[in-house]
Amino acid sequence: MKRAVDSVLKQDYQHFEILVVDDGSTDATPSLFQGAVDGRLQFIRLERNVGGAQARNAGLQRARGEFIAFLDSDDEWFPTKLSKQLRKFNELPDEYGLVYCGSLVVDGTGKQGGEYIRNAAGFFLEDMLVQNVIGTTSSVMVRKRFLDHLGGFDPLMKSCQDWEMYIRLMKICPFHFVGEALVRYHINKDDPSRISNRTQSVLHGYIRLMEKFKEDYDRLPPGKRIHHAKVMTCLFLEVGDWRRTIAFLKQSSPGESACRLWPRQIWYLAKWARNRIRQKTRLRS
Repeated sequence: MKRAVDSVLKQDYQHFEILVVDDGSTDATPSLFQGAVDGRLQFIRLERNVGGAQARNAGLQRARGEFIAFLDSDDEWFPTKLSKQLRKFNELPDEYGLVYCGSLVVDGTGKQGGEYIRNAAGFFLEDMLVQNVIGTTSSVMVRKRFLDHLGGFDPLMKSCQDWEMYIRLMKICPFHFVGEALVRYHINKDDPSRISNRTQSVLHGYIRLMEKFKEDYDRLPPGKRIHHAKVMTCLFLEVGDWRRTIAFLKQSSPGESACRLWPRQIWYLAKWARNRIRQKTRLRS
């Protein structure tokens, strides 16, 4: 948490307010901000854990600025992040509601990995339905009036909250980007508390998205529908749901003959069995 806040204070653009939302933590987080002397910093303590969506909404309700930039507690901004996104907004018409940037991935040991940089601009809803093109909320800056119009994040989304918000937002305004990594995105794959490490939680988010935006998914062109089915095949395989793995495998191979599909089913079955054995081994240990 302190590392994240420090990265905000080191921005070359300094006209901001910092709203730190403590989602009912049981650690020493409140003590980090006792006696804070920077008047731009507000500490918002939630008495119980309500989840990421409602915690972000609590901050949105208190925010007064024209633009909102989110930062997860384990991530960091590069010093020019805010200024470059604001510069991009100033170059764009007022109907643009979101500007995102790239991320530099950092693993649990602090080792830097690859960069995640995309350059999609305007309206690209079909691509967004298939996958989260934007990435982490730590990479975005949004005009607050659009977030207010949407009512903020959906509290029913226990995962994929950012992705769901991007989809709704793209229905009312176009997006743009700054084509460089301006965020250090920390990923610790050994952290069991991290939602993105819990496949069941991620899968719940995917299913909720498909239910909530069913009409949009039904209108996807064949190529993008196949791509989405392949993603769902792998997710259901990872959680051990064989019935739905096969259902999405068939959707990802429309018109394919049984003699061509059977070898792939056998391959997926072998992978599913291997995953089940690994899960049981972990439980015993």
